[in-house]
Amino acid sequence: MTQDKAEVFVKWLDSALAENNLTDNQLAIRADISHSNFSKARNKGVLPRWDICLKIARALRIDPVEVFCAAGLLPFPPELDQDFEHLKFSYGKLSTRDRKRAVKLVGVLAENEE
Repeated sequence: MTQDKAEVFVKWLDSALAENNLTDNQLAIRADISHSNFSKARNKGVLPRWDICLKIARALRIDPVEVFCAAGLLPFPPELDQDFEHLKFSYGKLSTRDRKRAVKLVGVLAENEE
């Protein structure tokens, strides 16, 4: 793995940890993975595998695609809007009733922007 890819992943990881008020150790415990996965990325430039990325995504309750892209396992298209991707992922987890409520809420928010 190239050092550049590892730097991208570590930067993403630091941001995700800060956003969730977690340490490497706390995320490792929550994700049921070894802390060495983070140490290897930080110190040796070794990126996590697919299965580890999936566990990280589940532990952070985020779309796995975000972690796969950060780890260099999927291309990260520049036009990808992270907020929209997160919204789609969250929407997919809602019940039919809550999806309708979410669409109404977004509509109200959009009207207020006009």
